[in-house]
Amino acid sequence: HLGFKGVTFIPVSALAGDNVVHRSENVPWYDGPTLLEHLENVPVTESVNHEHFRFPVQYVLRPDLDYRGFSGTIASGIVRVGDPILALPSGRTTRVAAIDTYEGSLEQAYAPMSVTLRLADEIDVSRGEMLVHPDNQPLAERRFDAMLVWMSERPLDRQKSYLLKHTTQVTRAEVEQVAYTMDLETLKQQPATRLELNDIGRVTIACHRPLFCDPYRQNRATGAFILIDSLTNNTVAAGMILEGEAAPEQRASQRPPLLDRPHSQVSAEERSERLGQKGCTVWLTGLPASGKSLIAYALERRLFDIKRLAMVVDPDDGLSTGVQPDGSSPWQTPELARRCTDAGLIVIFAYASPLRADREAIRDVVGPERFVEVHVNTSLETRKKRDARGVYGPSHPLPSEEAPQKPDIVVSFDGGDPEVVAEEIVGVLVKRGLLPSLYSL
Repeated sequence: HLGFKGVTFIPVSALAGDNVVHRSENVPWYDGPTLLEHLENVPVTESVNHEHFRFPVQYVLRPDLDYRGFSGTIASGIVRVGDPILALPSGRTTRVAAIDTYEGSLEQAYAPMSVTLRLADEIDVSRGEMLVHPDNQPLAERRFDAMLVWMSERPLDRQKSYLLKHTTQVTRAEVEQVAYTMDLETLKQQPATRLELNDIGRVTIACHRPLFCDPYRQNRATGAFILIDSLTNNTVAAGMILEGEAAPEQRASQRPPLLDRPHSQVSAEERSERLGQKGCTVWLTGLPASGKSLIAYALERRLFDIKRLAMVVDPDDGLSTGVQPDGSSPWQTPELARRCTDAGLIVIFAYASPLRADREAIRDVVGPERFVEVHVNTSLETRKKRDARGVYGPSHPLPSEEAPQKPDIVVSFDGGDPEVVAEEIVGVLVKRGLLPSLYSL
């Protein structure tokens, strides 16, 4: 069942041009529109959902300390100044204080307009999170069924982790199960265990972070997603989220309420004033044996010496586990970074993180204003000398990375002095306003 609301029949001949642009004399019994007339007049606004307000945050706009807006495209629904707003996943509630656009402020906005929402209260919202009306919430799903259209010449690998992009959020996901594929000639379901090029099938997907979504039949904007191969950055599939066994209203009522969740009573400003610093994530990325760990601990020591609170998260310390086979960071890392940063700490990560998408996901969760990317670009000669694991041995291919496009600072361990590099990073923290001026340290 394809779910079409109606079918318009138009007899055409592409070869002869019958009823394509002009009416054909070859079918005098047909008095309906030509194909072009129908396409020019078919209503397309019906596909826009104006009932369920969904606003995926694309960017946090903060040009100065007095302005904080959340920019993006309204995926569906209508929003007005004064409307109650629920931020997901935090569960914090507030109201819309203003709706800003390039042309000026508005009293209301609707899909698919691009706007900046200003909220009445100071709440933490980052890229990939969603603003909705409290009485009309989407589903929060880590695991769901979907119809998937496979577009890659490489078949689906169920042992592989893909990047799933849904609205403005990117998270890792695995295809747990393939239920069946569709025979495109008979529309019958065929048992299957994998998908190949041009296959359409029903699958079960498990995500590392919950998606705030709706069934595709109900809301196309929040019911669609794509899968991306994290190694090639190629889009391998497009998907449509299916309804579960229960109706959407029933499933929404089964979720734990988000409205009354407790939250910290200590503001970021209070923490900053008490600690003399602003919480931030310093992300050291670079190829193996580039000196990330030594620089991280030297930076921690330097910050401690100037009476600042910092901590290092290092996969080489024997405590951090879960690094993916391709070198990407564990899926829990963005939440760990956000929580440490929210606590006012300067948390220093020393991960290889060769995939740009992983680093961008962490930047989005933490917030770009609190994320400092340090590219440790040490020469191959130095890395080979420091290699204690045989990574650069003759039997191994050279490690590669998707180098940062706009890092906050590029450093090198070729000089062999981590304290010098740490001092350079401290200078960046001061310049970014995350630490007070060096003269007051």
